[in-house]
Amino acid sequence: MHLVFVYGTLKRGFANYDEWMMRFKYSADGITCDKFPLVIGGAYFSPILLSDNGQGHMIKGELFELDDDGLATLDMIEGVGKENGYKRIAIQVISDARNVLAWTYVKDRTTVDVIHNELNCEYQQDERYIPAAQR
Repeated sequence: MHLVFVYGTLKRGFANYDEWMMRFKYSADGITCDKFPLVIGGAYFSPILLSDNGQGHMIKGELFELDDDGLATLDMIEGVGKENGYKRIAIQVISDARNVLAWTYVKDRTTVDVIHNELNCEYQQDERYIPAAQR
């Protein structure tokens, strides 16, 4: 099993949870040990965690347990290995007063064409977000 830290539209109650994450086991809330810039960017106003480790804020999110197929599915929807896609990295997350190692998805700042809001510590529902079905 893999532990995955989600910080945006894949969280429970958010736009992409039902389609992609509902089938996986929610583990706990968490917060990154390191600081990262969490921005709203791109044409669809997506939450994007930038790979600039050490800048920004400790990020609040949720941990889920995924099997190999689930992780492969998330890699596919996040565009891992594709130009301008996300990169999957291992990070330390504080959850239930202990540190755990989890996967998360980040982008290099140079691959984000437009940044609308910068340096959030937690993604909140954003009415500007455009789900894939409406693009």
